[in-house]
Amino acid sequence: MMSPAELSRMIEDGLSTPEAWNAIRAGDQSFIGRYRLSEEEIATLTGRPTPDTFAQRGVAPLLAMWGSFICNPDFENDWSAGEYFGWEPTETGTTGG
Repeated sequence: MMSPAELSRMIEDGLSTPEAWNAIRAGDQSFIGRYRLSEEEIATLTGRPTPDTFAQRGVAPLLAMWGSFICNPDFENDWSAGEYFGWEPTETGTTGG
């Protein structure tokens, strides 16, 4: 059974404290077990999800973005605000946006 509301609630909780963020990122089963998630949703958390992955599970776009930051360190490291807003870096290192 899919539970996008529970998955969304968990992401919201992850944004509320550094401890919750770290528990989700670490796959802490005692923390994740507080939410009624399907096996598929739990697998999503550990599968380096992208916003599209969370969206396929019914998570709203903004929470899907944040969920990706929490659960996917590679996504966090590779992402920049300039990419999201379409800014292009200039030769001086500033943005053209």
